[in-house]
Amino acid sequence: MSRIELVELEEFSCGAGRVYSVAVDDAKETLYDRFLEENEQEYKEELVEIMTKLNTMSCKTGFTDTFFKLNEGKPGDGICAITDWKGKLRLYCIRFGNILLVLGGGGPKTTRTYQEDPKLLSENLLLRNVSDVMAEAIREKDLKIEEDGSLSGDLVIEF
Repeated sequence: MSRIELVELEEFSCGAGRVYSVAVDDAKETLYDRFLEENEQEYKEELVEIMTKLNTMSCKTGFTDTFFKLNEGKPGDGICAITDWKGKLRLYCIRFGNILLVLGGGGPKTTRTYQEDPKLLSENLLLRNVSDVMAEAIREKDLKIEEDGSLSGDLVIEF
């Protein structure tokens, strides 16, 4: 049995939307925390740019298409990526309309497609599983997306 815990990132949850990340199984850190740690040395400027985009989206614009590389998963799962202006660093996420964003992991893009990079492929597939688990919890009414983008219900999901 596995489990995920949805953790709100309050520094990015403002009036225009809410941002969450995921802790998998018994991990103390979220996927977003791990992403920051893995990239803080080599990609500091790119991380600042991504965090600025997150702040702009959650506080001002909502999670509109213009900030994302869309369709990074299978149709309908909401998987997309936030990239820096050079397109070198990508952060995978699940977007639920313009009000809720769930951050996963990611890393630097070193190949033409993410499928050719074992690290990016692994991060992408993990977030696809999270998307499936969340979709099932929403269908079963164990998890609900409120009008302000916040989540209510059981934020720890075992599957």
